[in-house]
Amino acid sequence: MGYVLSVGLEGMKGHRVMVEANVRDEKEACVIIGLPDAPMKESKDRILMVVGG
Repeated sequence: MGYVLSVGLEGMKGHRVMVEANVRDEKEACVIIGLPDAPMKESKDRILMVVGG
């Protein structure tokens, strides 16, 4: 499992966010936990494409 620190924006306010990822070879899936906004939900296909090679 790996993680990266990022920033979530709400208007002009920034919030620190920890993003965790666990990449496995067994099956392709992208699970987003929490309350993601629309751009994050739409990025599932892009994430799977990058992780899958």
